[in-house]
Amino acid sequence: MLFLRPLAVTLVPQLSSFACAALPCSLTVETRNGPIQGHLAENRSDVTEFLGIPFAQPPVGDLRFAAPEAYEGCGLHGSRPPFNLSFLTPQAQQIIDFFGGNAGTKRDENCLTLNIWTKAIQNGHCCGGRPVLVFFYGGRTSIGTTNSPFYNGQYFSDAENVVVVTVNYRLSIFGFPGAPDNVDNLGFRDQRLAVEWVRDNIAAFGGDASRITIFGQSSGGVAVDYWAFAYAEDPIVSGLISHSGNALSFPMNPENVTLSNWYNVSAEMGCGSDGNTIPCMRTIPWKDIELAASKLPSARSSSPLRSVPPFYPKPDGVTVFPNYTQLAKEGKFAKVVSISPPPFAALGIVRP
Repeated sequence: MLFLRPLAVTLVPQLSSFACAALPCSLTVETRNGPIQGHLAENRSDVTEFLGIPFAQPPVGDLRFAAPEAYEGCGLHGSRPPFNLSFLTPQAQQIIDFFGGNAGTKRDENCLTLNIWTKAIQNGHCCGGRPVLVFFYGGRTSIGTTNSPFYNGQYFSDAENVVVVTVNYRLSIFGFPGAPDNVDNLGFRDQRLAVEWVRDNIAAFGGDASRITIFGQSSGGVAVDYWAFAYAEDPIVSGLISHSGNALSFPMNPENVTLSNWYNVSAEMGCGSDGNTIPCMRTIPWKDIELAASKLPSARSSSPLRSVPPFYPKPDGVTVFPNYTQLAKEGKFAKVVSISPPPFAALGIVRP
């Protein structure tokens, strides 16, 4: 995550002068969902990491293709073991191929988790009040995962003395199905619920809930810019960083294409090609749906880099809008600090 460090330096000053509270502290923290067990980061021993924390009910069964629901579990949750990076080599092409292939990580429909890295637990004492940076990965809302060495927050947390959070959200047909008479843009709703969880629990990890910044790259940056308009009156966050993407960066599929893509998959699954096919689609193994969705081509646009995936965000008047230029002119966005670095500095850079 070194490419993100200059942004953090701009937005968040070093906090090394913060004093630790004279309170005992351990690698287990208490949250509203019960205790969570962390462990020391493999390459930064001053950083504690908490991996694979559920923030929503598993989006399976009746919750597949549904809006996310807050996690209701309790009891001790042990986070995943540290990442093993021994297989990485200096060869650039191998790294590029590795990244492009989703880093070879295991995929699962039950994916609504987040990871936290913090330096707040030091020498048996807790240090609080740190800024919090929540990251949304890119991938054109089609690929991506937090379970990647490229998004390992231990280095960022150590260098900038901040609490780093990475969020998993639903992608492709599971996050942006485009089904008729259904809740749209589920992946963006996942992001909102994750930030609500962070707001309610981050103090236990040494973070300041009043100093949350969300940031993202490419389609993650688009999601950040969308956020400013979707939650103009209740953004939760105090800062936005849209890196290489904003609300105007990518075209969307026409409504008829979105609908056709959904019914193409539902028909192949034997669920029909009209009417409400959601109940049937909830009974199909997720890997079968994923395979069928992967066969659909992306729609062409004026640039190969701006082709539109078959399952993509659509205007719903809640999380995504069709008229961002007009909304920006009317000032209908969250009035928080916003940074949009090049190359796609447009809407975000003019906002106060």
